[in-house]
Amino acid sequence: MGEPIAIIGSACRFAGGATSPSKLWELLNNPRDVRNDIPKSRFNAEGYYHPNSAYHGHSNIRHSYLLEQDVAAFDTEFFGIKPIEAKAIDPQQRLLMETVYEGLESAGLTIDGLRGSDTAVYVGVMCSDYEANLLRDCKYTPVHPFNIILPLFSIMKVGFCREADEMSQN
Repeated sequence: MGEPIAIIGSACRFAGGATSPSKLWELLNNPRDVRNDIPKSRFNAEGYYHPNSAYHGHSNIRHSYLLEQDVAAFDTEFFGIKPIEAKAIDPQQRLLMETVYEGLESAGLTIDGLRGSDTAVYVGVMCSDYEANLLRDCKYTPVHPFNIILPLFSIMKVGFCREADEMSQN
């Protein structure tokens, strides 16, 4: 465990328009409240609101810290994914693929250049509400759900669907 490591590239997505390490640094140096009302396109926060947070089935939250990026604007061709499959990919995975690519690019690396190297990518995925919504009625799921949307496959998506699955550890 005493071996040195090197972080040579980075990328990120944070609320407040911090879509790169330099923008995050700018936000940290010039702090501002980046809290926003939860848009109805996410869910109707007012419909679930109750001032008592312990009230069953409700929330006392009306605001959130959200990314401003349009997750529907995903370049399927660049990542070698069919548009019909992209509809079934959790937006977290789409953002993950874009962000990992940017991190590698900032380090001057490529997926192809990492093949066979002693490299690991570790990812944490928090929520699976997109998956739950898609699985409510499999008849309307764009593709077979288990080969695309499960959080377990997030790290494999880092391979950008181009034979990098051997780099992933689940």
